[in-house]
Amino acid sequence: MLVNTRKAFKQQVSRRGFLLSGATLGLGASLSLNSVFAGAESAVAATTVNSAVIKASAVYVNFQTRVASSYGVSKTIGTLVSGDGLMSPGGTNMMGPFLPFHAGDPATNTVPIGLEWHGSSVPKTLVSYTGDSIRYTGKTTASTQYLGGVRTQTGVVAPGQSVLLSFNADFVSLTGDPNASILVQLLRSDGTTLYQRAYNAQEEAGMRCIVRLVAPPGGTEKYRIVFMALAGSAAANQSATIDISNISVIAEPAVPRIGIRYAAPKYSRTTVPVKNLLVKPAVAAGEYYLLVRTDEFGWASESVMVSSTATQIDVKTVLGATADVTVRELLFIARSRWTSGWMSSLSPTAWTPLLFMNINNTAGQSRVESPNRIGRATGLVTTSSGPAPEDDNAYPLATLDAPPIESAAFDSNRLSYLSFTTDKGVYIGELPSEPVPSRSEIGFRKSVGFGQHVWTAFSVRAMTTLSDSSAARKALLMQFRYVRNKTGDSSQLGPDLAFEQLTNNRFVLHYRTDNGVPVLAGKSTPAGITTVELGPWPYVPGEWHRVVLHTVFSDTGGGYLGFWLDGTQIIDKPVAMGYRRNIAPKLRIGSYKFSDFPSQVEFQNIETGTRDLTSRITRPLPV
Repeated sequence: MLVNTRKAFKQQVSRRGFLLSGATLGLGASLSLNSVFAGAESAVAATTVNSAVIKASAVYVNFQTRVASSYGVSKTIGTLVSGDGLMSPGGTNMMGPFLPFHAGDPATNTVPIGLEWHGSSVPKTLVSYTGDSIRYTGKTTASTQYLGGVRTQTGVVAPGQSVLLSFNADFVSLTGDPNASILVQLLRSDGTTLYQRAYNAQEEAGMRCIVRLVAPPGGTEKYRIVFMALAGSAAANQSATIDISNISVIAEPAVPRIGIRYAAPKYSRTTVPVKNLLVKPAVAAGEYYLLVRTDEFGWASESVMVSSTATQIDVKTVLGATADVTVRELLFIARSRWTSGWMSSLSPTAWTPLLFMNINNTAGQSRVESPNRIGRATGLVTTSSGPAPEDDNAYPLATLDAPPIESAAFDSNRLSYLSFTTDKGVYIGELPSEPVPSRSEIGFRKSVGFGQHVWTAFSVRAMTTLSDSSAARKALLMQFRYVRNKTGDSSQLGPDLAFEQLTNNRFVLHYRTDNGVPVLAGKSTPAGITTVELGPWPYVPGEWHRVVLHTVFSDTGGGYLGFWLDGTQIIDKPVAMGYRRNIAPKLRIGSYKFSDFPSQVEFQNIETGTRDLTSRITRPLPV
């Protein structure tokens, strides 16, 4: 049943997929509970890149087919690259002392040496085990949802230590509520504990889960690792057979550019060797695009400046020094040879389609987003209801009112591709001249912070025309929107900053301020709100346009705005921008439409955060 459920869900996945790598999320200072990252680890099939792209590439390598070329001329792989496509920072598995599992006995219900049962009141039965996996059956009683579990006999994680725990899991059979899940837990004999709901039976069967855990500080005793299955409801006599395998625990390395999920090395009982990939381009100095196709997130790209003395390019310039990924194809091509539109023709699926999932990390709660709610949004994402640290400035998740979204992502700070569609809106019954707003967006859960320099860059194209007779009709394509105070704030103000699609194929930018005096009631632009309009600028439907923004929002009447459209500076100076609120605005991207006509808009290479993106003004990423 679980396999069929998962298969039916995967059949809804659209051509381009959605894979988001999250940065860490926290729930408090003394007890740090962080995001779970899960994903499929199966190899991406060998593909055929557009022949025109290959002929234009100084370096093309397919590690699966063992084909390599330079400007279309066949070469041996070793003359163009150094490495086999595997990249890893290496690591030591802290579970090593317990592996391989041995000396267990299903006949006497004895788990392997190094493990012990967890949950004394719950019936548990050892079904089988191998050197790297254990399979058991658990059953609920009338008083608990617990299906039992296993734990290490001794401590593994030191107090205050941050680790990445990875494992594969599967509910081999399940009787009862289908929303069973697996908790991973850090446990100490003094009762100090931390747990994380890491896995849902319906959506993740057989997948690798990666969990970031920070052990509570204090004391000297190490924490044991617990795997506990939980039924989807409190009904008695539910049962499940659970398989847990390839358990790895490593000390958390520095977060790579592509996100913390990709810092966890491949499974090994002991250590994973360091692997790297170098490109030997032998090209003239200038600007180039380095593009790689990986098992983990499909195609990713980066702009690289090559000097006249360069002899090799380290692929870590794209992925990050601690990234653990498998590169299947690689392209190195001069920007001058690149043609707009090639990105989507690199392979049959330019971006990896996966499942979409959302777990609420609040202790004791778990919820998986339904396919109907997310529409065509795909990919495997987990998120938390807790506050985020400062480095989590770009952790996106689909808003609840966001049907059809196609998307893909490179890392926690860059989304590779997004396509939003909002259909023709129906009229409000009492006001037939005012269309109902229709929203298809993603929202970034972290506010930008007042006084913080934030850079945002993306490529966008509107595929449709808003043909309303009223010039006031529009669709908000990007907005930094204020967050209302929890009490005493009934306002419905326009966003602090918005890049908008207008009727008759025009773009416009608006920014607003209350000059440090809070306006807590009213709609759109009531008294006390100042709005400044830049533009409009014409666009041709279907053509890509480049946007770069440098923003500082203020709650005291200050601020800063830099805005470049297609490389042309529109504004770059101090301005009054932002509202007086307890929390600074948050970024939303998509189509928030106030029009009677459909809107379809596509984005590529969305980057946002505190990293200076001045280079994107003249050195955009490929589309």
